[in-house]
Amino acid sequence: MVKKIFLSLFLIFSIYFICVAEVDIKIYSNKNSLLKDEIFQISVEISGANGVSFSDIENLDPAVKINQSGTMSNFSFINGVATSSQTITFVAKITKEGEYNLGPFVFNIGGKLYKTEILKLKVSNSSKDNRNAESQNNEENEADDSNYNTNERNNSNYLIKLNVNKKEVYVNEAFDVSVQFYNREELQNPSYEPIKFPSSAWIENFNAKDNYRGVVNINNIMYHEYVIEKKKVYISKEGELTINPAVFSFMGYKGNGFFSYPEQISLKTNSFKITVKPLPPNAPNNFYGIVGNFSITSRLTPQTVKAKEPATLKISLSGDGNFQNIKDIGYQIIDNIEEYSSKSNVITNGNQKTKEWEILLVPKKEGDYKIRVNDFSYFDPAKKEYITLSGNEFNLSALKGEEKDNETIIIHNDKKNDSIDENLKEISYIKTNFGNKNTLFSYQLCFNLILSIYIISIIVIFVFVFTKFFLFNLSVNKEEILRKNAYKTFLKEVKLLENSLKKDFSDKIMDKISLIIEKYFISKYKLDSVEFTKNTINDKLSKFLSEKNLEVLKNIFVELDIGRFGGFDITKESILNLITMVKNLMENIEGQNNEK
Repeated sequence: MVKKIFLSLFLIFSIYFICVAEVDIKIYSNKNSLLKDEIFQISVEISGANGVSFSDIENLDPAVKINQSGTMSNFSFINGVATSSQTITFVAKITKEGEYNLGPFVFNIGGKLYKTEILKLKVSNSSKDNRNAESQNNEENEADDSNYNTNERNNSNYLIKLNVNKKEVYVNEAFDVSVQFYNREELQNPSYEPIKFPSSAWIENFNAKDNYRGVVNINNIMYHEYVIEKKKVYISKEGELTINPAVFSFMGYKGNGFFSYPEQISLKTNSFKITVKPLPPNAPNNFYGIVGNFSITSRLTPQTVKAKEPATLKISLSGDGNFQNIKDIGYQIIDNIEEYSSKSNVITNGNQKTKEWEILLVPKKEGDYKIRVNDFSYFDPAKKEYITLSGNEFNLSALKGEEKDNETIIIHNDKKNDSIDENLKEISYIKTNFGNKNTLFSYQLCFNLILSIYIISIIVIFVFVFTKFFLFNLSVNKEEILRKNAYKTFLKEVKLLENSLKKDFSDKIMDKISLIIEKYFISKYKLDSVEFTKNTINDKLSKFLSEKNLEVLKNIFVELDIGRFGGFDITKESILNLITMVKNLMENIEGQNNEK
């Protein structure tokens, strides 16, 4: 019952958040300047929406001929995390020259109508008139065509590129690293392995709500561009650093249109070497490894206080550099001022950061005091020199504080001729419980309370350790039971699958076969998970299976992928043959294990 209530609440909240998500619509054309009767493509990208259907185009000129050509799922990446959107594409041509305002395009999203912006196009009659406008548009949208990588089969539907903004840096100098992905066909089941850096690197991630960068022209082919990963990197050790490739794997498509077919694709960026140079010698005495470009300000408020009242020293450091290595800005005070621990915070605005410190200073007695903020030195890689920023000096005046009248207590001695007056000033009295009738009871109560807490703590710790030990043994035994019964469970599930196939045939049968196989290997060999691709089968199962069995398993999943993604009709006979193939493989694996 509790599970049903939880599931219902989860579905309600999921539907609510889907409904209230902000819908974002973008429209663009692969060309803004056209020739008469030239065919071009219009794309409408819709994110934050489900249940999208094209409705109409308002104010459509009769000279514009347009047809919807397809729908594509796009993926946006934020440091490896994928979110999806939809792109509806149209193929069009315009039969008369002139300037056209195309749209708005109208879409029905969840029963509500949404409109795009108006698309402005210019159509000329000759290629000479169109050349200047088109070349200007290409300069704005065309990306650099170097360092783009495809997969080993040279599938030009997908590209990946590594960008590093510097080839040489100084120790602790920042440089930017990003990975761009380009696609013109949809993809499924993305998996991303980010760039790996050495332990001497400090990494700052750039997080963005939308990493989609729009449409770019690469070698006269239009691609959707995404930033998968973007980081700012600081290296604290000199030498030559190699940035190893990032790997992006997914199920994509080879070819275009009707002749495209699915294939597992793995893209790798180029490796990149960057030289980390040591800082120049002759650094200032107060230099502590800070590199970048900085400015410093400080102020003391108020500069006149009464003794034993606080003043606040504020120090602010702004700039672009390795703030992670900046702990404190030094300052000098004299002995008659008490300082209280400072608080600091960092504010980030783009590439610029500001770190602020606040220190409370309390003069013990009246007088004039000098407070000096120390100089701050850093290395500027742009100027290739050390720079020292001078600290400020402040005067703090402490006035005499208000004093209470001295309290005088006179004590008389009753002895004759021996009267003594004693003046006791500024005496602080401390109230104690000694002499109280309930003192013994209070101490006994405290002792009993502490003893009870101690005993309860020991019992709780014992129960916790015992429970953990019990659950651990239960988990180990459960895994061993699952391993021993993996083949029996496999045969039962296959039998149920064959019986259900006789009664009801569905194209989801391929997914069920895949899940049964995966469950067998996870239970049999205590694996976390198995993603059945060419690479993962070798990585996960090569130490358990023979090469012959590995090849049979790969062929089985090729057949499954063709059945799921190939667009061919699936027959019961082909399914039964595939199940027989799977059963023979598992029987062979069990036989080899028994021989061992």
